[in-house]
Amino acid sequence: MGWRPDGRAAVAGRPEAAGGLLQAAVAARTTQLTQANAALQAEITERKQLETQLVQSQSLASIGQLAAGVAHEINNPIGYVFANHGTLNTYQEQLFGLLGAYRAAEDQLPASLATSLAAHRERVGLDYLHDDMPALIRESREGLMRVRQIVQDLKDFSRIDVGQEWQ
Repeated sequence: MGWRPDGRAAVAGRPEAAGGLLQAAVAARTTQLTQANAALQAEITERKQLETQLVQSQSLASIGQLAAGVAHEINNPIGYVFANHGTLNTYQEQLFGLLGAYRAAEDQLPASLATSLAAHRERVGLDYLHDDMPALIRESREGLMRVRQIVQDLKDFSRIDVGQEWQ
C-alpha cells in the first residue's frame, strides 16, 4: 500500500484490502478523537472549577472589605461610648459618695426637713437606684466589651488570607 499526495491511502489490487485498511484508519482516528475529546472535557471541567474558585475568592475578598468597613464604622462610636461610660461610672461613684455624706448629716437636720428628704428619697427610689446603678453600669460595660469583640472579630475576618481554606 502507498500513499497519495493528498494523504489518503493508495491501495492497488483488491478492494476488500482497501476496506480493511480504511476501517483500521477510521478506528485509529476515532480513538485519537475520543482521547482528544476526553482531554478537552477534562480541561473544560478544570477551567470551570478554577472559575468557580476565582468567583468564590472574589466574593470572600468583597465580604472581607465590607466587614472591615463595618468594623471601622462601629469602632469609632464605640470608642466614644467607652470613654463616656468610664466618665459616667466615675460620676456615679462621686454622687453616691455625696449622697452618703448627706445621709450622715441628716441626723443634724431639723426633723421636718429630715422627714421631707426621706419622703423625697422614697419617691425617687434612691435606695433602689443606689443598688441598681452599679449593676446597670457593669452590664452596659459587658455589652460594650461584647460589641468591641465583635468589631475585633470583623477586623480579623477581613484580614484572613483569601487563599486560606475554611475548615
